[in-house]
Amino acid sequence: MEGAHNGHRTTTIKKAAQERKATAKDMISKGRKILKRYSNLSKDKKALNEQKQQTDNSIIQAYDRMAQKLTERKEQLLRKVEEQHKKNLETIQIATVFREELSAVCGNTEEKMELGGVEFLTQVTILTETVRKYSGYSARPPAQTQPAVFQPTDTPVPVLGHVMVQSLASVPIPAAPTSDNVTLAAGGTGHHHGTEKE
Repeated sequence: MEGAHNGHRTTTIKKAAQERKATAKDMISKGRKILKRYSNLSKDKKALNEQKQQTDNSIIQAYDRMAQKLTERKEQLLRKVEEQHKKNLETIQIATVFREELSAVCGNTEEKMELGGVEFLTQVTILTETVRKYSGYSARPPAQTQPAVFQPTDTPVPVLGHVMVQSLASVPIPAAPTSDNVTLAAGGTGHHHGTEKE
């Protein structure tokens, strides 16, 4: 019911609602258009999960490759130390044989010297040859060993790669991770797809 109330025109609720319908319809239309922007949330969430898994796998693969290289290098160093150690032990063994031989000859000569005779003369000859044989060692130790010593390099922590933050639209659909499509490779050799967008 319309009428005048204290000098002011009044409008029924029904008519007021009718007048606002056009405005409401316009707002609903605009709201629906805005909602369309969020229609792919489930798809985006799935793509984000797949992309994260691919990125995780890429980081793990880069680490595994670098760890493998470090392991191989460690084995090389240990082999070199072992080889040098064996050489040193062989040197000690040879020197031990020399020492035992020379000691035995000196001892036998002392015994023969007390007895005299032909055996003593023969033993002196043996002693002379043995001493001459080892005389070259008199100026230096008979067992010159060279132990292997490890000198670590003062290098920073290896860089596996870099994590790039991109818009979802610029990120390719994840595929099964292989050595060919790793996006975060060791040493910064990864491929970057697109640039960061608003």
